[in-house]
Amino acid sequence: MTLGAVVATYNLPKITQPLVFTGDVLADIFLGKIEKWNDGRLKDLNPGVMLPTEDIIVIHRSDGSGTTFCWTDYLSSVSAEWKEKVGFANSVNWPTGLGGQGNAGVAGEVKNNEYSIGYVELAYARQNKLGVGSVKNSAGNVIVPSLASVTAAAAGALKTMTDDLRVSIVNPAGAAAYPIATFTWILAYRQQRDASKGRALADYLFWCITEGQKFCGDLDYAPLPKAMLPLAFAKIESMNAQGEALIASGSVLPRQTGLVNNGDGTETASYGDGTTDKRPVSMTIVDTAAAAGSFGTLLAAAQAAGLVDALSGSGPITVFAPTDSAFEKLGNDTIAALLEDKEKLASILTYHVVKGSVLAKDVVKLSTATTLQGSDVKIDAKAAVRINDATVTKADIQCSNGVIHVIDTVLIPA
Repeated sequence: MTLGAVVATYNLPKITQPLVFTGDVLADIFLGKIEKWNDGRLKDLNPGVMLPTEDIIVIHRSDGSGTTFCWTDYLSSVSAEWKEKVGFANSVNWPTGLGGQGNAGVAGEVKNNEYSIGYVELAYARQNKLGVGSVKNSAGNVIVPSLASVTAAAAGALKTMTDDLRVSIVNPAGAAAYPIATFTWILAYRQQRDASKGRALADYLFWCITEGQKFCGDLDYAPLPKAMLPLAFAKIESMNAQGEALIASGSVLPRQTGLVNNGDGTETASYGDGTTDKRPVSMTIVDTAAAAGSFGTLLAAAQAAGLVDALSGSGPITVFAPTDSAFEKLGNDTIAALLEDKEKLASILTYHVVKGSVLAKDVVKLSTATTLQGSDVKIDAKAAVRINDATVTKADIQCSNGVIHVIDTVLIPA
């Protein structure tokens, strides 16, 4: 139904700046191995913070919960010792600490016990005005729990989601992803005994994944990625009473009407209801070139040379992409001849491709780069970045399988 962050929340008098944690440090706190707030590892993560000398009081859930599952799932993913000794489940045998009933109970215990630390859903920490820790993610970046960083954590969820929509998104890849996040679920019977109540439930669940999503942010939850809505809709659509579908006739999801690569590793989808969805990029180099509308000749050449699949593959690759205007410099007769000579065309096109995602900050450090064609291109970054005789007019258009640098001249191998 939504996405939520599980956060390390603490009660440290006179400490106003947010603390930074790593997964291994959190695991060792909850294992009882780090016992003092001024432990060297905590001090190293929080330079300039006058951490107290007091003992750490650990607060955990006393009841089974999805919050505990998410928290212990994360600790198991970052600490082999935690995974071996404690593991992950809705309820575990805690090595140390005091128990609280529910998120409210844990937040209450932390609020009432100075120098304590616990874990709760983000909303409970904010409502109780407790400290909320930032956490280093798998990319080594310190991430504040927020709607954006939780949404980033869900970026790869579709790739691993099972048919029953269960998936773990703790400790994901992604520079901006908060590492302790989870989906929330509603459990409902597919086959309803009471058709009237079943229809009301199906209509309510449909509202939850459509109109209701706009209320998530006010409650400190992130809305579902739009790409995931068809999966949730299919489950609601399957609800029935004695074989009769329960969802109201005409219930349809907003249709995607456009998709634009923002060039910064994200893309924005537009929908028929006027909403948009900014999300981690899924568009390949070919998708991005096609959507831009200025690479028609390049795509036609790739099609003629049989290279579309290679440019759409997993990569990563870097493409120096000539625009339609760049191809026009060759003249119509030359272009027509190339489109008829598949071998020569393939040689020219692969001369525009380099293995790996080579961003502009890396390009400017190079003097040459070896292409897939086998020959090197010369790179001159003294003024504008030039690849042989071509000038890079737009750099770092990030795609799901690599990066595009737009150039104003077609590169011709010697």
